[in-house]
Amino acid sequence: MVKIRHGLSMAYYRLADGTSVPVPGAVRLDLDGVTREFSPESLNLPPELCRYENIGYKGKFTCAGFPARFFVDIFGYELGDGILTEMHTDGSPVPFSFLWENKGTGERFKLFKCFAGKPAVNMQTDERSANVSTVTVPLYAFPDNDGHILSHTLPGITSETYKAWFQ
Repeated sequence: MVKIRHGLSMAYYRLADGTSVPVPGAVRLDLDGVTREFSPESLNLPPELCRYENIGYKGKFTCAGFPARFFVDIFGYELGDGILTEMHTDGSPVPFSFLWENKGTGERFKLFKCFAGKPAVNMQTDERSANVSTVTVPLYAFPDNDGHILSHTLPGITSETYKAWFQ
């Protein structure tokens, strides 16, 4: 029986040193697969000789608010005296793994090598109700050095592996 997928929960990012950091308030994750086609048309070859390369995913992750540590770890912000300051950087982006759970099925997922783009902040004022302001970051996932892009749990996973997924 196939379970319905709904509900993003328990989002984490994991640094190269293995430190996993929770991202509370996960709201939405939108990912599109990215492929590159090598077409033989210019060589006058038949279409069945086309090749496709799985490059990874691109999309957006939205949450109620990222912990300050995310901005320090991923974007190189400085934190001091209760102030988080964006700094000019011209270095390489910081890679991280992104992990989450599907609340409806209990499946857990991991994107192995991610990069985040600059965050977009969405706010509005509504005097009649309390609206949640969200923060969205572009998310890009690429193959890691071993070619891994995405993994997810299946029925039959050991309870030890399942429990340790976010650690």
